[in-house]
Amino acid sequence: MDKFDVAVIGGGPAGSTAARYLALEGVNVLLVERDSGRIKPCGGGIPSSAFEEFGISDSAVIKKIDKLLLVSPSGRKNIMNLSGGMINIVSRRLFDEQLREMASQAGAELVKGEFRKIRDTGKDYVIGIRQKNGTSLEVRADYVIGCDGVHSMVRQAMGLSPVNYVYTYSEIIRDASADACEFWFSESHAERSYSWVFPGGEGCLVGTGLRSRSKARESFDEFLKRRGLKSNGAGRGYMIPEWKDGDLVKGRVLFAGDAAAHVMPLSYEGIYYSMKSAHLASTAIIEGNILLYIKLWHKRFKSRFRFMKRLESHFMQNNRTMEKMVSILANPAIQKAFLKLWLKKDSDKNALLSYIRFFGKYLN
Repeated sequence: MDKFDVAVIGGGPAGSTAARYLALEGVNVLLVERDSGRIKPCGGGIPSSAFEEFGISDSAVIKKIDKLLLVSPSGRKNIMNLSGGMINIVSRRLFDEQLREMASQAGAELVKGEFRKIRDTGKDYVIGIRQKNGTSLEVRADYVIGCDGVHSMVRQAMGLSPVNYVYTYSEIIRDASADACEFWFSESHAERSYSWVFPGGEGCLVGTGLRSRSKARESFDEFLKRRGLKSNGAGRGYMIPEWKDGDLVKGRVLFAGDAAAHVMPLSYEGIYYSMKSAHLASTAIIEGNILLYIKLWHKRFKSRFRFMKRLESHFMQNNRTMEKMVSILANPAIQKAFLKLWLKKDSDKNALLSYIRFFGKYLN
């Protein structure tokens, strides 16, 4: 039975990032990817600063966007020019392949298969994998990082409750066009959420967020009608994690990305936070102190996530509060703070405090 220092379960952005940083430090790491051909529905928008931070080329970038369009329930339009950064729209298939290749080049061993079970021997973990060819494989690892998504089997196997999630419905509409990342607000098509249009290589990815799965198609069709688009009948539903302050570590098993619900409240941005949480998890293992992961994540993100959760709870209640939010975001001062936090992932407390001070008066 092969033995590894770390087994990373899940080969998406979180898993590949964790495996890469571990391998670069000489850690013997196994990366288990279930199905590299299946790409989850995703707008694929990543701030350009993330490519610099993680040392990633733009080979998977299919479009660079320099503005956002927010549309209120009443139809008020708010254009936000992205000075100081861009939104890179990636092909998720190419981007995920790129990250796995970077992990492999760093020295990680890649296995195509599905996680089946985990057993704690007291000294290490025995992990059962069903390989793509149908054969079973068991490996040992001192540490495990669960990066296997919103329906994490590693979480389940470790006896942890599943992460909360919201439902989305989206499809690629090839005859749609947009020159901005669009966010549309209205209870009629996105109850306590938003609908979106993200430019892509072939048309646009169009979708809506939902609290009720039963209304998925009805809400999506309502948004298409509002935006003046027609469905091609190829829509897909998917779950996006809803963050709450929960379990990041159990024993010598760490969780990152969607498996830890590392999705920013309100904006529901997930790719950057998946990659960064995986980087922090790998740092803790390299330092030989897995509880350091919790400390690092809380220091970097907890205040921001909590505050964004408060904003979401307040402003996404109904059409009236959504209208107010879009109006507030037209203020140049708050736009500047918002874009600095979002595009540059600024960890400066002063930037966050300026945002909190401005919005705080609306939350009481």
